[in-house]
Amino acid sequence: MLEILNPSELLYSFNVLSDTHITTDASHTYNKNFDRALKDILNANPDSRAIFITGDNTNYGYEEEWKEFKSIVDKNKNGLPNIYSTLGNHDLWKGETYDGLVDLFKQYTGATAPYYSVEIEGNTFIVLGSQSKADETGGYANLKADQIKWLKETLEKASASENAIFVFMHQPLKDTTSGTLTKIDPKIQSWHGVTQDSEIRKLFDKYPNLLFFTGHTHWKFDSIQPFLPGNGKGANYLNNASVAYLWNDADSESPGSQGYSVEVYKDYILVRGREISNGEWAANAQFLIPISKSANNDESNIAESVGSVSNGNSINESNVTTDNNSKDGYITWIIAGGVVLMVAVVLIIIKLKKLR
Repeated sequence: MLEILNPSELLYSFNVLSDTHITTDASHTYNKNFDRALKDILNANPDSRAIFITGDNTNYGYEEEWKEFKSIVDKNKNGLPNIYSTLGNHDLWKGETYDGLVDLFKQYTGATAPYYSVEIEGNTFIVLGSQSKADETGGYANLKADQIKWLKETLEKASASENAIFVFMHQPLKDTTSGTLTKIDPKIQSWHGVTQDSEIRKLFDKYPNLLFFTGHTHWKFDSIQPFLPGNGKGANYLNNASVAYLWNDADSESPGSQGYSVEVYKDYILVRGREISNGEWAANAQFLIPISKSANNDESNIAESVGSVSNGNSINESNVTTDNNSKDGYITWIIAGGVVLMVAVVLIIIKLKKLR
């Protein structure tokens, strides 16, 4: 396990945002938060290779909102990397037809389809999107047979290199991250939302180097289980919080705006939570995920959390269901507490080397 904590070569970085909920009002808090998020990326991660937005780019899917979305992007475009968006339920809400709403999505984001993939520095980035209007599915993402077939083929091809695979979708899977933990409270923690949930979960858990980023819940980083590690035996699931506004475990709105900066190293991935509202790193959302190799043993496949998991909310077998990863997940969090200081020191060493 200690081997993965050694300094590793930084290859590149990218950013993940979610739920910008842009309105037609340029002075709205949501719009200002998106503008602030892009400026924060330029300041904190000027070498970012890409920005992924996991859905609800707009508040209702109106073209006037998409125009404002593009206006904010254009205002900050100098120095920004390419932005790749996913479809959220709000983007598929108000409109006569699904195809009409998707046409607006493609027109203002540059996407070619509701689902697609891009290659960056040898890694595959997969964007998934619902193929039905939100009012037809209750806000759930509906992935039809053509998309699932494409997804299976794309994952199989991407996994051959044993590199990390990054997947983005708006709605999360049940019992994975904050807001979806039905064993805690089936009413409050009900923000999972994929029609083909069990099929996608089984597919993803075949790939231990898969990182699945989702939004939708708005649950902030210091909530119960913002990150579910796969521990080399399944996929890794991450809650992206929200840019527009945050939610908490008490089922109420919280002030703030959050996102991720993701650093891709030769041997591991470092996911770093960012407090966009004040331009600081989120101490409770610093996740180190090793890249599994076929020859590695179980011990070298353990993901670590750098910083606290939640705000006084421990993860245990009585309140969280993690399916095939549950027992290893609990062990991971226990081990994480003992190695936090060690990982922090390693990260400092890495940063000092960059300054030399």
